[in-house]
Amino acid sequence: MLQRLVTIIGLVGLFYAGAAAEMPVGLVDTERIMEAEPRFVQAQREIDQMVDQFDGDRKKFEEELQDLSGRLQRAQENGREGSVDLYQRQLGEKTQVYQQFMTETYGPDGIIETNTSEIMDPLYDKLELACKNVGQQLAIPLILDRGTLGPLYAADTLDITDEVLAELKKIR
Repeated sequence: MLQRLVTIIGLVGLFYAGAAAEMPVGLVDTERIMEAEPRFVQAQREIDQMVDQFDGDRKKFEEELQDLSGRLQRAQENGREGSVDLYQRQLGEKTQVYQQFMTETYGPDGIIETNTSEIMDPLYDKLELACKNVGQQLAIPLILDRGTLGPLYAADTLDITDEVLAELKKIR
């Protein structure tokens, strides 16, 4: 949070300095790029499929845990001590496996995060290169993501998303 605040303060300073020096600023709508650039669309499709698969596995785990919990409750209600012990042990073991699955899959360093980075990082590198190339071609020293650090006002003429999309098509 502090890092983002420092970044915003720095950008506000750049805007004031840029305004004084009439520094051109480029804006890129990365959401639009994600929707228009086929490589980003395909990558998002792959990520969505991966998440859907893991969500299906998670739901199966949860159903199995609910089933065991129901069996345990019925065994307790019917006074079947042997079954109660068995279901408690199974429920404990299954809960540990479920927690491990959740951490390894959905955690900050989990499979989804790792695979998403492996899929998206090369595309982000290409986007960064495309922005740099367009910025150099158009003599724009500062290019901002319209969606995350957009200014309060920006003329549409500053939007260079079309040029970045065209440049991305050239980068293979």
